[in-house]
This record gives sequence, structure tokens and C-alpha cells, in this order.
Amino acid sequence: MFWISERYGLQSLYLFISLALFFLPVCGQQLSGPSVNVPLGHFSYDLIEKLETNKVIVPRIELRNKPYTRNIVLKIILELDDKLEINPRILSTTDRGLFLKLKGEFHFELSQSKRSVEEAEKERHFLHFESHKEEDLSYTIGDVLAEQAVDVSRYGGRGDTLSDNISLTRVSGRVRGVLRNALAFYSDFSSTLIRGSDRSYSIGENSQGGVINFTPASENVYSLNSTAYVAIEPKWFRIQFGKDAISLGPGKHSNLFLSDNAGSFDNLRMDVTFDRIKFTYLHGWLRSQPLIYNRDGNIGDKKFIVAHRLEFKVFPWLFLAGNESVVYGGRGTEVGYLNPIIPYHIAEQYLGDKDNNTISFDATAFPFTRLKSYAALFLDDFSTSLPISYWKQTWAVMCGFYWSEPFQIADADLRFEYTRIEPYVYTHKFPLIRYSHFGSSIGSSIPPNSDDYFVEIRYRPLRKISAGLDYELLRHGKGSIDRYAYEDGFVDAGNPGKKTKKFLQGVNETKNIISFQFQWETFHQQYFYLTYQHTRIRGFENIRNRTAIQNRLLIGYKLDY
Repeated sequence: MFWISERYGLQSLYLFISLALFFLPVCGQQLSGPSVNVPLGHFSYDLIEKLETNKVIVPRIELRNKPYTRNIVLKIILELDDKLEINPRILSTTDRGLFLKLKGEFHFELSQSKRSVEEAEKERHFLHFESHKEEDLSYTIGDVLAEQAVDVSRYGGRGDTLSDNISLTRVSGRVRGVLRNALAFYSDFSSTLIRGSDRSYSIGENSQGGVINFTPASENVYSLNSTAYVAIEPKWFRIQFGKDAISLGPGKHSNLFLSDNAGSFDNLRMDVTFDRIKFTYLHGWLRSQPLIYNRDGNIGDKKFIVAHRLEFKVFPWLFLAGNESVVYGGRGTEVGYLNPIIPYHIAEQYLGDKDNNTISFDATAFPFTRLKSYAALFLDDFSTSLPISYWKQTWAVMCGFYWSEPFQIADADLRFEYTRIEPYVYTHKFPLIRYSHFGSSIGSSIPPNSDDYFVEIRYRPLRKISAGLDYELLRHGKGSIDRYAYEDGFVDAGNPGKKTKKFLQGVNETKNIISFQFQWETFHQQYFYLTYQHTRIRGFENIRNRTAIQNRLLIGYKLDY
């Protein structure tokens, strides 16, 4: 890896192309070929979690981080298809309907495995092209999506100046495929017209990984989003290069290590799976916020993240993982961080101890049928030689459980998560290398100096209808990812001044949030959805005796063809 170019972005691209060309003959010999990822938020994630927890399918080490590849989901479909041949009663009527829907979305891959899919279940596509040459298969599948939503918010009363009436009109395109059974590709792009908001925007403003684009003389504001990558997948590892979202860790509401909270970013990723062990390497290109320009008008102060994740399947029901990461910037890509097997804590010290490194651990267990439990510990800056109250002891914890069919209620599930983020976690004395992308945390969405209780109840009485009810209690003291301890008067050891921190220090902002979600698949690949959220805030914006009430209603309709 040390011969590649030092120029920004090219070194990883050269590496990927070289590996793709080297492994082209090997990949071409695989009938299944490489595959792209299943987008985060796809219904299969909830279905697979339930199947694992109910011990209907075998818990897999490949399912401990997201997104899943289509090849992994295909293996699960084949496993479950065989089990249903023996015992059709292992799934409820609703879950069986969802499984048939999943098979319909994988009908092309299943046809290569000589598996049948009902014609009515097959997913329709705007574009479908395939070519067979000897044992090499190439295909391209394209979809067009259209969505219209209305987002209405009211703070306190109808005349509140913070209230919003927003119209969101989104048009999207999605293309995926495989070239010669060797190279998989994926591209997802959308443009959303935002109307009705009186909020001010800045050019280049982030919107969950997207970019706001507007003309000051026009009332039209657009949010532009895209995901695009290529992947190779020989027998025992997978390499992906491009822009995609990633979530590493066991949490759903709050992942401490890496989450999709800040949206997708450019990255080079390698996953190696061997028996009960999985290793993940990630090198990503992040963006600072606000953007910094030099005299020539070019964006300066480059920002990167490099990360490792090592997972073990200790028992059939227990998975353990260790993670480490470094956020660095202000210079070109470090060759030392392109080494996928070097311990990054040591590499960061070797390079001058000028970057932002972290370490974390997590565990997932399936102790009983229908119960899954998980926990994570994140160490941003920690030393066993210092008291736990010292301000540089910055850490976070998360624990939770998922209960399928609670109290024997079929087609329902219950989740609980608790998260505690100590003061000054994710931040850094150098703003450029904070644990963020476009100003939003790439770890938990919960800000520093906060804790959060989250309860989720979901019920799907029919395949096409689902409903959910959430309750969240979020307590937040003084602090944010943009504020370092020096700004609050804390000093290093050996200097006179403030050293002892207090959790939830300052005036607390307490949010009680109740949310209701409803979705109905009105017709094949057409969805109506509704979300209502009621929020009561005490100590609004950490100001004593200031209260606020927000009511938000989101209604939309989506067509996927």
C-alpha cells in the first residue's frame, strides 16, 4: 500500500483499480458475483433482526454492522426458503408476506439460483438489461422514485415565529448492477424541492449528507443528495470505494462508534470474513462545517477518518467487537493510516500525537428466544491514572434490548435503549478534527453532556400496514460538539484552575418526546406514510425557566418504480 500516489483521493482510487484488475479473473469464476448494499432504512433490516432474535435463522457475524450486502441477504433468503419447505409455520402470516416481498425484490438473484418467485411479487423496474457471455453475467437495473411530503411544525401557538409549513417534492434515480460477474456498482441520486419555509439557508449547507443549492432571487431551494460506489468481492473479502452511509455498532437509536447521523461520505472500505471472525477497515473523506476557503476560492483544511473494527463470534449466541478510529486533517492523506493492520493509537503517536483518536467496544447477545441484548463503551479520551471526575475522562455508554413478540403479542416488538454521553465527548481543541461531518456527529446523534432513554413499540398487523409508538426522554446539560472544555474554563493537569467536571452540568434542557408513525403500502411499491411528534421542552436552549412545546406532522406519499 505504500507505493500509491500522495495526491488527494487518487491513492485510494489507484489501490481499488489495481485490486479490481488483479482479482478480475478470480471474481469472474464466481457464479454469484459481487453485490451492492441494501440501503439503510430498508424494511429487510427489521425483518432480519426479528428472524435472528426468534432463532428462525442463525445469527451471523456479517449482520453485526450495516449496511448489509445483497449477497448476505440472499443467503438468508435461501436459508429461510429451505426451512419453510420443511416447516411452513415458522413464520406468522405477516412475516411470511414480508418474506415474499423480500423474495420479490431479489427475484433476479434468485433466478440465478433456480429459485422460483411468484410473478405478482416481483419488483418492477424502470430499466432492466442483462448480458450472458459464457459464465460471465452483466446486468443493470434502474429505478425511478417520486415522493411528495408536507412537514408542518408548531411551537407553542399558531402565531409562533418558529413555526414552519414546508413542502418537500423529491425525484430520485437509482441504478445498480454487475459487470462481468466481477465489479458491482451502485448509484442513488435525488433532488428535493423545498418550499414554504422562511428559514434562511447558506450555499453548501448540509442536509443529512446533501447540499443545499438555491438562487437568492428565487423562492426555490433544492437539497441535493447522492450515493455512488463500486465494489469487488472475491471469495473471502470485499472492497468498496465511493460514497455511502455506514453504521458500525449494535445500536439502532444511538450508535456510539459510527452511525449514519451525519449522512454518507466518501470512503474506501475493506471487509474480511473468516469463519467466526470479521475485520473491517475504513478510510473516509469528511467535510468540515463551516467550509473553509483559501485565497484561490478552493476548499481547504482536508479532513479524514480512518477506522478498524474486529468482531468475534464467541458463541453461537454471543458476539464481541473492538473498534478504533482517528480523525485527522489539515494535510494530505497519511500513508501510515492507509496501512489496514497497524494499531491506530500507535500510528497516531508515531505521527506526532496531533490527531483525534478513539477506542470502543461493543457486545451483542441472544440469551433467549425472542430476546436480543446489546451494549457499547466509547472512550474518546480516557486514562486509568486519572480520577473519573477529571474533565479529560471523556467516555460514553449505551445499552439496550430488543424483545420480539412481547407478552406473546404476535407481529409486535419492543425496544429499549439508554445512552449516556459525558461532557466533551466527540469534540476536540482543534475544530477541524472534531468527530463530525458537515458539523454533525458521525457517532451518536445525542449531544455531549446528555443522557437519553428511548422506548419503541411497533406493531404490524398486516404485511402492508405498520405502526409504531416511541417515547424519548433526553436530558442535556451545557455543551455541544462545537464547544471544547477550554472554552468552559477547564485546564490541563498541573495548571491552576478548573479540573473537575460534573455530568449534566449547567442548566438542563429536558425533552419529553412522543412519536407516532404509520405506513401503508397502498399499491405495489407505493407507500403512504404519516409521522406525528409531540415534544415538551423544559430549559429550552439551556435557559432557566424557558419552556417550549412543539407539534410536528409529516405526511407523504412515495412511488418506487
